[in-house]
Amino acid sequence: MTIIQVGGQTDRYAAVKAGVVDGTVVIPPLSGAAQRSGFNTIFNMTKLGIPYPQEGVVVSRQYIANRRDTLLRFLKGHTVKACATSRRQGVRHRSFGKEPPDGFQEDRQALEDSFQEVVLEQMLKIPNPNLEATKMGIELLGKDRPAKMSADPKDYVDTSLMSELEKSGFFQNLYK
Repeated sequence: MTIIQVGGQTDRYAAVKAGVVDGTVVIPPLSGAAQRSGFNTIFNMTKLGIPYPQEGVVVSRQYIANRRDTLLRFLKGHTVKACATSRRQGVRHRSFGKEPPDGFQEDRQALEDSFQEVVLEQMLKIPNPNLEATKMGIELLGKDRPAKMSADPKDYVDTSLMSELEKSGFFQNLYK
């Protein structure tokens, strides 16, 4: 087997459609398009159970210390929106207005593919930082990791904000 670099997702998908390569990695919305074009999914990375940080909010320790309330409000807003999005599937189509634009059906299907896989299947109800995934990332650095770099994921991830929201009952009330 020869592995070649083709480019970004759109380039990779075009290459597999044109027969330039035999397979590629795609994510929504192209994973759905690939299946509809007759390509087979060999495996879905999100269903393998391999710890991987899907999303995150990155700020400095100083920002956490100085603007904790701002971050808590941001996390609440983000989570409320994610919850509302996952519950109201029909709402996402109304933004197109009364007259669908050219290419609407393709865009709608891409939106459906992305919504199904990302929002319904991957989005965490309580988006806690994944310490196991962080640890795996540190380990992947292996010998290239500077000697003074800690191997403890807790040295890089602050879980106190999400813990505070959990202890306050925010998530329990949100998902009633």
